[in-house]
Amino acid sequence: MESEPVNIFHVLSEELWVKILKYLPQMELLKLSTVSKAFHAQAMDPALWKSLELLLGQYNLLAQQALLQRCTGLLHLKFVASSMWNGIEGMTKNAMATLVSILIEKCKHLRTVEIINYPFIGQPYFRRQLINSSNCTVTQTTDYRLNPPGDSLEIVWIPDSPDTYNTKDIEFHQVGTTDHYRKGKPYKIMRNPGSSIISINFNTSVERLSSVTISLNHCRTTSDGVVCLTVNGRPAEQRENGGFGKMVIMAPRFNFGWESFDVSLDLIQDGINKITLLLDSTSPGVYWLSDVKIQKVFR
Repeated sequence: MESEPVNIFHVLSEELWVKILKYLPQMELLKLSTVSKAFHAQAMDPALWKSLELLLGQYNLLAQQALLQRCTGLLHLKFVASSMWNGIEGMTKNAMATLVSILIEKCKHLRTVEIINYPFIGQPYFRRQLINSSNCTVTQTTDYRLNPPGDSLEIVWIPDSPDTYNTKDIEFHQVGTTDHYRKGKPYKIMRNPGSSIISINFNTSVERLSSVTISLNHCRTTSDGVVCLTVNGRPAEQRENGGFGKMVIMAPRFNFGWESFDVSLDLIQDGINKITLLLDSTSPGVYWLSDVKIQKVFR
């Protein structure tokens, strides 16, 4: 006498299925959801989708929108621009409006939205909708490439620029490029006190703006290079009396390291802002800068 096949979905409880499937990466859960209706129900359990990272530009936007519609228990969402960034700069506002509408309608428990190198979802209109409807926090982080991919990875020394030159959002004045102490990973070197300048431009709305932070991956030598940081032409060190004075930055010695500095909102204006690093006129040594990030938080 043949025994009846065992239905594994009746053997294990819903809670146990969730505990087991939590060990699978989300991409594997999506694959599992295509096996059968029963597996689809288990793999798409809202308890498995409280956090989600979407790589925008690499996958079909409609598929990502469909996924978000199922994530009714979503608490934390991260948008990351893929390497195909240049191909999605023309993404329409309508497409992003649809995505935001899905978040508002389906993801009612959303608490944080993190946006990495992707400006469209961070536009004031979309951001305002998300914050007002979900009472969530929106964090927008932009990585600034001081050495674009086209730069040579075998640089002995590019001398200081005699004049100002700039990329899309960064301006350099009397700044050189080298990979002498970090082969294959070029970095900028500031060595002319009072003259070497790097300026980073960024756009922001002050509406619902809670904080602005600049992070620097930098280094100083034994000669102790010193830079000063200004915001929109004003000194950035806030004093106890409410005024502002000279902000002096000394990077980690001997090796690159990340450091973060909060920017007073009193210095931030609606629209284009400029953060400037100047090798101090009294600096005894050089200053090396590899990477820059600017993070804005809206509540």
